[in-house]
Amino acid sequence: VLAPVRSSDDLELARALAALILETGLSEAAYGTLARELTGMVRQDTAVNTFDWALDLAEVIATARAASPAEQMNLVVAVLEFARSRKHRLTRRQIEIVRALCADMEIPPDQYVSEAPEEDPDAQALTALAARSVAIYTLAETAGLRALQILARLAPGIDVSLNSDKVCTDRLAALARNAELFVFAWRSSKHAAYFCIKDHRPKEKRIVMPQGKGTASIVRALLEA
Repeated sequence: VLAPVRSSDDLELARALAALILETGLSEAAYGTLARELTGMVRQDTAVNTFDWALDLAEVIATARAASPAEQMNLVVAVLEFARSRKHRLTRRQIEIVRALCADMEIPPDQYVSEAPEEDPDAQALTALAARSVAIYTLAETAGLRALQILARLAPGIDVSLNSDKVCTDRLAALARNAELFVFAWRSSKHAAYFCIKDHRPKEKRIVMPQGKGTASIVRALLEA
């Protein structure tokens, strides 16, 4: 937060630390301080190429307990206002995630997003995903479920399986062997699960590793695979 210039890794670290701090439980004053600092980061660092990070951060804030609902809303609205200012730049997947974020906060989404863009840069990748089998491993089950729902809407016919086993189970090993695409959210995982996937994944099938662990990062990594 204090760095004058922040890299993409710095931003993801800030998101991860915020999630851990929120899990400890904060007083209203401490929550307000954290939320204001993060809102400042959103306003300074959000750009077209960092918008997925901002969406992941907003997801963390929107789904965690808020000791100060007003500060929670301020951060989420800062992300939504950026979406409004860049409507013409948003992809279909980002529009879907913005709509989910609005639903979390009980905000009408239409003022922040429009219909799907006429030319979606993800269109070819989404078409290629149709009818393919995908496995997503993450301990952030809310993000995994949202990714599944968004992919089902954007790529009809896709077969998505979620897994959050903390040890090497038969189901996890089978998914590693058989899924055409395997997304491993390594920032939200267990070492035992990673080695299980690595040991059972055929050499010709790669493991997709998202930069973050939120919905936006998971879907983006899959489309770029």
